[in-house]
Amino acid sequence: MVMNKQSPEMMKNCGAHTCHGCGKLNILALGIAGGIMSALGTLLLAWLAASHGLGMPMVEMMGSFYKGFTATMSGAFVGALWGLLHGFIWGVLFGLIYNWSLCMVHCLCCVKFKCNHCEMEKEHKSKH
Repeated sequence: MVMNKQSPEMMKNCGAHTCHGCGKLNILALGIAGGIMSALGTLLLAWLAASHGLGMPMVEMMGSFYKGFTATMSGAFVGALWGLLHGFIWGVLFGLIYNWSLCMVHCLCCVKFKCNHCEMEKEHKSKH
């Protein structure tokens, strides 16, 4: 990565990490983390519904679009698989949107404060 000097005003308004394009999320890791959290949440919900009767309306509602998800042990694992897929997709989408918006802020920052980093990135990409 090419580093360039930044004015104090640019660092104050944009932050050094933004003008150097750092801070992007790893989309795959975010998808995996989202999938795991969603699967664990779905398992917990099914366990609470099966053992204590808590959240049964939520389990029934989720079962209407998570085919096979019920307040049973087998239904909990089916729901966890659906939750893994669902959480993965939303995690990836969140990461894509976050990285895109970070890039937009980065480019606006470069334009506003006449940072030459955007031009240097374009030159570097065109060479490779």
